[in-house]
Amino acid sequence: QEFGSNTFTGFTPVGDRTIFAAENSEQGRELWVTDGTIAGTSLLNDIRPGADDALPLFFSATTLGDKAYFAATTEEHGSELWVSDGTAEGTQLFVELNAGPASAVPTDLVADETHLYFTAYSDDTGFEIFSTEGTEESTKVFADVLPGVASSNPNHIQILDGRLYYLASTQSEGVQVWSSPLERVVSAAPERLEANHYVYPVPAGDQLSFISGLEIISQAVLINMQG
Repeated sequence: QEFGSNTFTGFTPVGDRTIFAAENSEQGRELWVTDGTIAGTSLLNDIRPGADDALPLFFSATTLGDKAYFAATTEEHGSELWVSDGTAEGTQLFVELNAGPASAVPTDLVADETHLYFTAYSDDTGFEIFSTEGTEESTKVFADVLPGVASSNPNHIQILDGRLYYLASTQSEGVQVWSSPLERVVSAAPERLEANHYVYPVPAGDQLSFISGLEIISQAVLINMQG
């Protein structure tokens, strides 16, 4: 099997196997699986039949329980959230937030022990944060920063100390760092941050870093960021 250059991304353990994205001229960019051997490496599911890509160039997957969740694109459903247990039969569309070929474009997937969080678009909410416990019935809007159809375009989601931190934009305040405990949405940084600033957790301590380009411009201790 011959693959294109820079083609292998998103290696994610699922059970005793690992799924990943790979691209070739016959199937395009699709989901593959390996048990760590050449003989045990194969196409898992040709989600978008033919040479068109089902998976994005910077494919990544996030696990919740014993399953992996990721974005994939088909002609019928557009870009939506998919799920895989590492088998062909267990790789399928998880939820369709926008019916038909219109895309939800799920991104920024993160998970804790019980919930998966991700940003996505729906006609009712615009581009906001959704959550799921691993069932279609439990999938719902988690943080609607701009209620209604307007989009706050949240991104750079991080989980730290039981709270969800992310960037979101409003007309009145511009791009700010927000924090959501449980079902509430509260501002986590009262100062205005420009759109090219990003938020990252500091693994060695209870801090978040606000970064512009390659420069850390400020840090905040979480105890002072409860809203």
